[in-house]
Amino acid sequence: KQRETTRILAAPSRVLRHHAAPPWLRAIDRLIPHAIALRGPDPLRRARLAVGIIAAALVSVAWSATQEQILGTRLFPLLATSLIPVLLGIAWVLRATSSLALVGNLLAGLVFVLAMGATAASGGGYVGALVFLPIAPALAAIVAGRRAALVWALLTCLGLYGVAHL
Repeated sequence: KQRETTRILAAPSRVLRHHAAPPWLRAIDRLIPHAIALRGPDPLRRARLAVGIIAAALVSVAWSATQEQILGTRLFPLLATSLIPVLLGIAWVLRATSSLALVGNLLAGLVFVLAMGATAASGGGYVGALVFLPIAPALAAIVAGRRAALVWALLTCLGLYGVAHL
C-alpha cells in the first residue's frame, strides 16, 4: 500500500490519464490540478464539471459579445466582454488554489450578481433575468457542496423577496 501511494504521488499525471477517455475529457483533465485528482473520484468529477461549466460560459459569453441587438442596447456586448476575464479568473482560482468550494461559490455569486444586477438596473422591470437566479444554488451544489447550496438557496429566496416587496 505504501509503495502504491508513493508511486501515485511521484507521478500524479497517471491519476488523470485514462486510456479509454475521449480526447475532450483528457483536455479537461489537463486543466485540473493534480491535488484534486488525488482526493478521489468525487472531487475529480466536480472539478471536471466546474471546468466544463466555465468553458460553456466562455463560449456563450464570447458569442453574446458579438450580438448588439440583445436587450436593444449596446451595453450588453460590453458586459459580455467584461465577463471573459472574470470567467478566466475563476478558472485560474481553481488551478491556483485547488479549492472546489471557492470556485463553486464564485460561480454561484457571479450568476446571482448578474441576475439581480440586471433586475436592479432596469428598476425591477426586467424580471426575465430572475429566471436564472435558481442556477446559483444549483451551481453551488454541483461544485461546492450541500452547505454552499443551502446558503445560496437562502440568498436566492431573500433576493426574490426583495424584488417582490421593494
